[in-house]
Amino acid sequence: MVYRQLEHTADLALEVVAPDLDRLFAEALVGMCDCVTETATLSSRVRRRLEAAAEDRERLLVEWLGEALYLFETEGLLFRSATASVSEGALGWRVSGEAEGEAFAPRRHPWKVAIKGVTYHRLEVAPCPQGWRARVVFDI
Repeated sequence: MVYRQLEHTADLALEVVAPDLDRLFAEALVGMCDCVTETATLSSRVRRRLEAAAEDRERLLVEWLGEALYLFETEGLLFRSATASVSEGALGWRVSGEAEGEAFAPRRHPWKVAIKGVTYHRLEVAPCPQGWRARVVFDI
């Protein structure tokens, strides 16, 4: 497992460690979905393209996860796997990728917690000895 939940007083915090930014963003998306349900119970019935842009890596992560959260809120979609391509350009940072999963079905997918939003509280995307680490807090 490359992500783990962190204890936090009122919200839910997630830490993700990966060898590169692409993998970090992909694992953060799956980690967020795993906070909602057991991603191992999800099938790969649906594939969606996701994109986000921001002025820095931290805001980019919030936008990226926000796109996935929007798909959950509007279509019930949760993802068991994802790919991401992160790049920096003259206008800031961009990420694009694909995620596979299916719509949440209470009879097949155990409910863990309802995520209301992705916050900037204690947000971090930084190099670490294993490559990159992200910490993000979700409003629940």
